[in-house]
Amino acid sequence: GTASLQPKNDNPSDNIKEKEELTMVEKQLKRIKPIKGNLVFVTHPVGTRSLNIEKACIEWGKEIGSLFPFTTEQKLNVITEWHPWFSKEYYNASVSPSPWGKPILSPEALNQIMLYTMKSAEWPTPSYELLPKNKTPVSLFGGCEIKLINGPVFVGETYFIEREITAVGETPKTEFIWTKTVMKDEKGCIIAEMTLQDMMLKYTVGNYDELRSIANGFSTSKL
Repeated sequence: GTASLQPKNDNPSDNIKEKEELTMVEKQLKRIKPIKGNLVFVTHPVGTRSLNIEKACIEWGKEIGSLFPFTTEQKLNVITEWHPWFSKEYYNASVSPSPWGKPILSPEALNQIMLYTMKSAEWPTPSYELLPKNKTPVSLFGGCEIKLINGPVFVGETYFIEREITAVGETPKTEFIWTKTVMKDEKGCIIAEMTLQDMMLKYTVGNYDELRSIANGFSTSKL
């Protein structure tokens, strides 16, 4: 992975080239080509938002969730970017207290707090569904980008998560969807954002071509 720091720009009239402001994921989003027809797995249009607000909190001594079946302490024992600010054992007034007065989540854990509740996200009913509930394609994560807006993120604090579909598309072998996750604190301040690509392999569903022909027969809003 890579990391970057966006310089603070108090003068919006500064002549900064657009391409220098775009992140790697933003550049990928700009390269997405229009879809011909409708997709089989991705049935919500761009701009669709989750209907509920998810609560997320990573606590000491508790498994994070089914996607991350380990505790924060266990993960801190194996990460390479360890720092005393991440650990409760090393946190006290005399040993490297964090500037925020309490332990913070490591960068590696930021995707965990914004991902582990994703199965509880509720979405509007799509205009069509072609797959039964027990039949799903093989999926994998593609690109992932996290932005700290008003960070850091603290261990033991509850945050509130909303999601929005920001792009959809396809390659010869996959359908994909980009979802933007926004995480806020209890005051409604945006703490962090994550943009994640979920890729679904077309031909892990045996009758994909037949289903695609059926999907193309539906009249839907533009994906």
